[in-house]
Amino acid sequence: MRPPGVVGYNRVMSRTTHKHAYRELDTITIPEGVPEIGIEPGATGAIVDLLSDGSFTVEVVSTTGETLGLIDMVADPEPRVVGTWDSPHR
Repeated sequence: MRPPGVVGYNRVMSRTTHKHAYRELDTITIPEGVPEIGIEPGATGAIVDLLSDGSFTVEVVSTTGETLGLIDMVADPEPRVVGTWDSPHR
């Protein structure tokens, strides 16, 4: 239920996996490169969706703010890339 007078309301989702607790909009380091969409190892991205199976979708942007792409990751036992999406803005 929305608090009185609030037009938009967004509940922050979170998910805990083994050693990590992730929330939407947390930043995460991408451990491996995804050259087909221009992501280098060590890049950072923001978690934009937490899925019920424990995986999450991360948006990675360039230094100019352009979306490079979306990647699906899992965190058990350590974060790793399991899929990629090409950016619709490229």
